[in-house]
Amino acid sequence: NLVTSALKQSLHGAGSSIMTTNHPMPLAQTEVVDRVLSIVVNLLSTFVIIIAFSWIPAAIVAYVVRERESHHNSKHQQLISGVSIFAYWIANLMWDMCIFAAPLGLSIFFL
Repeated sequence: NLVTSALKQSLHGAGSSIMTTNHPMPLAQTEVVDRVLSIVVNLLSTFVIIIAFSWIPAAIVAYVVRERESHHNSKHQQLISGVSIFAYWIANLMWDMCIFAAPLGLSIFFL
């Protein structure tokens, strides 16, 4: 634009210039439908992923809550056997991370 404007000024005088305007073409009806459909699919897939990942902590917490019942008290049995509290909770943490690693790896792979 600078070169053509300088050429025009040299041919037609210093007061002349070239001005360009650009207006985008209107979207076709199919493009509008495609955009709306894409937004809806993205929103629904986001909700599905959020709901799917909310089940993982619930499953992990259910085990710890069930530990409070007297007939499922494996923590007490392990403490009686000589396992330290630190080792028990570290083992729980490692198991929880292993449980969470599979869905996390799959979601990263597919996304």
